Amino acid sequence: MSSLRGRGLRDRVAAEVDAAAGDLVDLSHRIHANPETAFEEVRASTWLAARLEAGGFDVELGTYGLPTSFRADAGKSGPRVVLCAEYDALPGIGHACGHNVIGACAVGAGLALAAGAEEAGLRVTVLGTPAEEDLGGKRMLVERGAFEKADACLMVHPAPVDIRQTPGLALADLVVTVRGRASHAALSSGSGGNALRALVGVHVALSEMELTPYERCNGVILHGGEVPNVVPEETSSRWFLRARNLEELESFVARVEEEVERSVAAAGCAVEFSSRFPPYREMKTNSVLAERYEAHVRSLGRELVPQSLIGAESATSTDQGNVSQVVPSIHPMIGIDSGPVLPHQPGFAAAAVTESADRAVLDGAKALAMTALDVAMVDGLLEQVREEFETTDSTGNRVSEQD
Repeated sequence: MSSLRGRGLRDRVAAEVDAAAGDLVDLSHRIHANPETAFEEVRASTWLAARLEAGGFDVELGTYGLPTSFRADAGKSGPRVVLCAEYDALPGIGHACGHNVIGACAVGAGLALAAGAEEAGLRVTVLGTPAEEDLGGKRMLVERGAFEKADACLMVHPAPVDIRQTPGLALADLVVTVRGRASHAALSSGSGGNALRALVGVHVALSEMELTPYERCNGVILHGGEVPNVVPEETSSRWFLRARNLEELESFVARVEEEVERSVAAAGCAVEFSSRFPPYREMKTNSVLAERYEAHVRSLGRELVPQSLIGAESATSTDQGNVSQVVPSIHPMIGIDSGPVLPHQPGFAAAAVTESADRAVLDGAKALAMTALDVAMVDGLLEQVREEFETTDSTGNRVSEQD
């Protein structure tokens, strides 16, 4: 990689991304063609880490006790900016959330920054963050100290259109296990104790709950029995519950559990609740960083949806929310022209390796790199970032002294 010394750093990071374009698009396509789900991302994490090592980073695989994570560092002084690389896929529909684009973007930004880190006075960490779709790899990385002494955390996510920031909802994982009485299906009187009938009743009851604009309640049946000739003794389903923030989520989970208990008791069965992972936190977007990102991505010829049009209907959840509670963070959306097709639909997986998605890899890398440079090079910007972080609540709203 060529030296950045003596040339405009912002112009040069763009040139560095373009110079690595072939490798970055190849990484995106390879990861897409080899989808790996939560904590199985052996190939994806290895490929991304290897390219960073070839670009001059000090790389460690399997960091913080997570076998498919990695950490790559460059630069020796100045503010530390973390770039999050996601690369896990969804069961059954592959990269229908476009994490192949995210991983390649982060590597591209890292490679561009590494060559100028010393000149800019910047420390760069590309952090491989597995299991965003399930179990919460970033949540674990937060708990294990991966973001300690970081000054900012940046990532970008593909979407149908470009958006500076969307509401990020807190999310709870809830497993509902219903226990009844096993019996011969033909001889069952239909009198109570049918665990499958009770579980179906739970799905009906929860689908009819009255929800606020930011609440979400989505579930699937995990186990409904073995054969139709046996009324199962035990059935289960798994739910993702969402709300605007952790406090509202806790209240919502309690409401859901009460509704489930009523429904199951009416069917003559018992219920048990469990969870596979602790909550994802709400997203606390740092507007200072978000505005810098927006300026840079606009300079690349992209048009963003006006923030005034972004409401509850655009809200999703991410374990980047957990990161955003401990370090100033952003999670903008970069458009891949998928039209009416949204993330987590099969068509979005197809869109994640189109020419538009390849352009998003490069534009996203450039915009992230330029934003990271701003943290180190724009006078007073880091102080503004920190001041906002310290004076806003968990969703990024300003907190008055009276509060």
